Amino acid sequence: MDANRDRERNAEELLLHIHEQLPENIVLDYRAFGSRHYLAYQSTGLTMTNGTFTFCNQNVPERSKALIITKTGRVRLSETRADGNPLACSKEE
Repeated sequence: MDANRDRERNAEELLLHIHEQLPENIVLDYRAFGSRHYLAYQSTGLTMTNGTFTFCNQNVPERSKALIITKTGRVRLSETRADGNPLACSKEE
């Protein structure tokens, strides 16, 4: 929780969860409208912007998935980008 809203975790701020490192073949990317590189929920359950988490399996690209999040807080699982285009999950990225 970012109690002082400085967009950085300070020692006294609660850490909600830590997840182990993803396998080398899995690439996690988050993109949102504009230059936002983070996701923040308000107390109402709304978010500040739409955004997409993309989980790319570079060994098996067809198994890659996206979590698309709307400003209303709705999350949906997809096999394409929010605009319907294929996920960009090549080994060159």
